Amino acid sequence: MNKTKIEWCDYTWNPVVGCSAISAGCRNCYAKEMALRFDFPWGFPVFMPDRLGQPGRVKTPSRIFVCSMSDLFHENLDNRVIARVFDVMRENPRHTFMLLTKRAGRMRSFVRGYGSVLPNVWLGVTAENQHIANHRIPILIDTPAAVRFASVEPMLEAVYLPSISRLDWVIAGPETGSRARQCKDRWISWLAADCEIFGVPFFDKRKQDWLRREWPVQNRDDE
Repeated sequence: MNKTKIEWCDYTWNPVVGCSAISAGCRNCYAKEMALRFDFPWGFPVFMPDRLGQPGRVKTPSRIFVCSMSDLFHENLDNRVIARVFDVMRENPRHTFMLLTKRAGRMRSFVRGYGSVLPNVWLGVTAENQHIANHRIPILIDTPAAVRFASVEPMLEAVYLPSISRLDWVIAGPETGSRARQCKDRWISWLAADCEIFGVPFFDKRKQDWLRREWPVQNRDDE
């Protein structure tokens, strides 16, 4: 595991590395650039079983972003591998594990079959534009989870999140890097205002002039 500069977590943990593009948000993927730079696999997921024990070696309760260099619910990853990752999270209840996916349907299917909702696992989807939000957010809402969150990053247009009141947390921010696509400040302001209306914690990922950086205050029981 690695300490990270990502503001909303303490560590990244990558028991799986490698991914492939699935939607517009993938075009300038930072994980792909890092993989190519350091000669890691890309284009397909690769399981790293030797990394499964890493969370157990961190004794201080921490927020851990799972698979920052992949998508745990990639279509080419075996369910047995995903289950082994979930088992590690279940065995380390002192940590909070945060999963983000662009493959919401696979996540819902797996979690329903896993058999229990892990109270220390937050499940989220990315929603970079309105079309994607309309598709992924309802699937997330339909997925058993202690905490459900949406990451509107990179924010490629103004986005309204359907069923926003049923989310526990929203993250939003612009694309970064030399090829970053436009993100207008007012888009983030509008989404932050929606969250405030519905009482949803909001985390502004901009490096400066951010509005609010809030966290879920409690876990929501599965509905």
